[in-house]
Amino acid sequence: MQADKTVLWSCVVLSTVSIPLGSFSLGLHVVAIFLAAIFGLVGREPVRYRNVSAILLFLLALTFHFAAASFLSLCEDLLQKSVLSFALFGVMFLCLIRLAARADSPPSSKSIRMLLSVIVISVVIEQIWLWVTGASKLIRPSGIYLEPSHLALSVIPLIVALMFSHEMHDRRWSWVSLLALLMLSGSATLFIVVALCLIASYIATTQRSISIVATARIFFVIGSLIFLIYFSPFWGAFDARLNGVFKTDFASNISSLVYVIGWQMTVDNFRTTDGLGLGFNRMGCTPRPSTDASEVLELMGLGAVNYNDGSFTFSKIVSELGIFGIVIWTGAAYLLFRMIVVRGRAIKAAPIYIALSVSAAMVLIFGGFIRGTTYFSGPFVLGLYFLLAHIVKPSEVSKVVTTL
Repeated sequence: MQADKTVLWSCVVLSTVSIPLGSFSLGLHVVAIFLAAIFGLVGREPVRYRNVSAILLFLLALTFHFAAASFLSLCEDLLQKSVLSFALFGVMFLCLIRLAARADSPPSSKSIRMLLSVIVISVVIEQIWLWVTGASKLIRPSGIYLEPSHLALSVIPLIVALMFSHEMHDRRWSWVSLLALLMLSGSATLFIVVALCLIASYIATTQRSISIVATARIFFVIGSLIFLIYFSPFWGAFDARLNGVFKTDFASNISSLVYVIGWQMTVDNFRTTDGLGLGFNRMGCTPRPSTDASEVLELMGLGAVNYNDGSFTFSKIVSELGIFGIVIWTGAAYLLFRMIVVRGRAIKAAPIYIALSVSAAMVLIFGGFIRGTTYFSGPFVLGLYFLLAHIVKPSEVSKVVTTL
């Protein structure tokens, strides 16, 4: 069953199509994952999962926290949203486990290349449209995604995976695609996270002492990215956003204010709930925290900007799950560490597959400190899937991934 390919295409492409569900929306990719898990069970032999007890313990702890927060939360609304989204997340979590354990045919480089092509072409088409309509040069195209940061988080695992392909045309297309996106829709998220993913993937695929030549290559790639950042047409916007993080006034960059308010809301929500958290998917409930950045945004008429997700995933996790959320994030970071330093030895996977899985997890964990949306977003689900695959996939299944 091509579970990896199904989840990958769903999270990258179908996630851009939203289905409204009352007070929140659900991407079409979640529906595709539900259907894939259901039909994947038909006529299949039972699969032996690894680390079942740890998974059940996590689900039990998450359910206990949900119940406790539902009764003790300071929120005055959004309980219905919390209950519905928690139920859907639980089902999706179980479906991802099923798919991860049954995956026996990872996506090929051709499939990843086609997927990357769809994204780049959509960005180019939008850029042409912006030129034709005479739109402001400050507007950056994001193709099938809502904004450049969402584009970056979705496309980074694909770009990095192809960079580790054995085929030269895959690597060339990856660099050409990266250069095109940096020039047309460059974002700080894309520059920073792609560099982190390249380093992590290189370590994961090498699994031996890094030589002087290898170190030089790493510095060359990082140096090239810094060069592209400096000469990017969006350098002014990057500089304004970075400087705006250190001050909260009307002269600050709006993106910077949104990022700052994420941290301020996190601290306030953690403090007012004594570390319990607001409850699953209840960030943005009333009463909302009042911070320096939120007051500025209110006066600018932008008080509703990112109040429900904190502008980045870590903010949402800690605001809603409190101490338990920090524990979860720490555990996920540990799993990623094991994927980087152990997986190449334990699982004889092709470099392109290792780079894809490591990068998807990196986008979730480290990209979560920069940007993000909800627990059902494409990048979040994709990263969660590969983390779960590292936990539950039987060792004998891993033998087939050398076919890439």
